[in-house]
Amino acid sequence: MNLFLDPNVAYLVLVVGFILGVLALLTPGTGFVEIGALLAIFLAGYSIYNLPVNTWALIILIVGVVPFLLALRKFKQWYWLIPAILSLIVGSIFLFKLETGAPAINPILASIVSVLATLFLWFVG
Repeated sequence: MNLFLDPNVAYLVLVVGFILGVLALLTPGTGFVEIGALLAIFLAGYSIYNLPVNTWALIILIVGVVPFLLALRKFKQWYWLIPAILSLIVGSIFLFKLETGAPAINPILASIVSVLATLFLWFVG
């Protein structure tokens, strides 16, 4: 379980759990996606419980869902993806912190994963 105490791995598992959760909502009844989402969210929860988290970055991540939902459901306009991606990148980079207070997640990893996850959910949704 020490692998899940690495902030970069914890971030990836959290994103995978979120994507699987959204896919489970879009295609209910299969069971496999739901089990995968629960497992990933459980492992991400274990990591979040054991790693220091910036609450303001978590708030930015939650607020970033609003423009994404606007882009996805209400207007289907791509320009709402820009604030969604930016808030996901900033919130992701600063989600976990080191003992010195510096961000623990690699900014390049957070940027690539945030853009890919947002675009994947945009095209699937």
